[in-house]
Amino acid sequence: MGNILVIDDEPSVANLFSEMIKSLGHNPIIASNATEGLKLFKKNPVDITFVDIKLPGVSGVEFLKEVKKIDSKAIVVVITGYPSSETITETILHNGYSYLEKPITMEKLRIIIERGLKKKNENNSTS
Repeated sequence: MGNILVIDDEPSVANLFSEMIKSLGHNPIIASNATEGLKLFKKNPVDITFVDIKLPGVSGVEFLKEVKKIDSKAIVVVITGYPSSETITETILHNGYSYLEKPITMEKLRIIIERGLKKKNENNSTS
């Protein structure tokens, strides 16, 4: 079971993510903005983070940069309802683990979580 942090300012999206993560047997941790998400990331053992790219205040990309300063091997998945080549490029430039377009299906979520947890375990065994 993994601890999965979800940062999305839309309560309906965050709640849906939470339910999907629970149904996959993992523990969701929910934040409504990047500042709150960063506090939760520092306070809790987080295996994978999903962050919306468009957030009020601090953006998802800025969150990604801050998390990578704390843990360069953090597994951060950027999510968006407004895909663009610019946001894909920013995700890659700042070592985001993956980039997903909303809506996210249960199958996509399951695959990303499985692969992310495997990568996290590989990172931990080489540290």
